[in-house]
Parts: sequence; structure tokens; C-alpha cells
Amino acid sequence: MLLAAARGSARPEYSDVRETLIEVMRASGQARRIGVNLNQVVAALHAGDPPPQLRWYAEAAARAVQRLDDLAEELRRRLP
Repeated sequence: MLLAAARGSARPEYSDVRETLIEVMRASGQARRIGVNLNQVVAALHAGDPPPQLRWYAEAAARAVQRLDDLAEELRRRLP
């Protein structure tokens, strides 16, 4: 472990945690981008001009949330 720390390499027992963290960060970024797009869609709806992308953004948001839910379940199973 000391050699791994000195070299700056990841400790093997944390590799699963690192992979999970990367996935959480990726999902978080996707959720933020989708939220920005949905805000723009809502603004267009208030202006009386529903954009054709509305359905796509809603489906993308649902997929991102499902992915986060799946990840949370995976984390729950891995924790002691």
C-alpha cells in the first residue's frame, strides 16, 4: 500500500469505489445538462411555442434518473 501511495496509483480495494464515483459524476453531469435543456423547453412553453424536442428531453431525463436509481441500488448492494 505504501508503494502504491508513493507512486500515486490507486489502491486495489478502492477500484470499485473509483469506478462508481466516475459513474456518479457522469450521471450528475448528464442530469445537469438535461435540466438546462428542460428549463429552455419550459420557457418556450410559457411563450406559447412548444418545441419538438420536448418529448426527447423528457425521455432523456427519465433515462438519466433511472440510471441514477440503478447506480444507487448497486451501491446499496455493495455496502456492508
